[in-house]
Amino acid sequence: MKIAVGSDMKTHVTGVVVDELRRQGHEVAVFGALVETPAMWSKVALEVAEMVVRGEFDQAVLFCWTGTGISLAANKVKGIRAALCHDAETARGARKWNDGNILAMSLRS
Repeated sequence: MKIAVGSDMKTHVTGVVVDELRRQGHEVAVFGALVETPAMWSKVALEVAEMVVRGEFDQAVLFCWTGTGISLAANKVKGIRAALCHDAETARGARKWNDGNILAMSLRS
């Protein structure tokens, strides 16, 4: 699966997620502060969301300090169903029942 990962800050959490996705065999591309510093969360959200809608990526993971702003910004893009999740069960439900295509997470983990 092709997965985009974007964030407004590069942290240990973002590194762990990118490494784990790659370990699982996914094709991962990084955006925002993961390739340049600094990056505005709203810009990262819109850039990644547009690529998901265009079919360049199957899914995405977005990070900001609380996860709220980046999820709200991504959901401005028609066809995006970004879910802010703080645990694995909520994330599974977002995919299963809401067809979520972007997982938003807090960097505070």
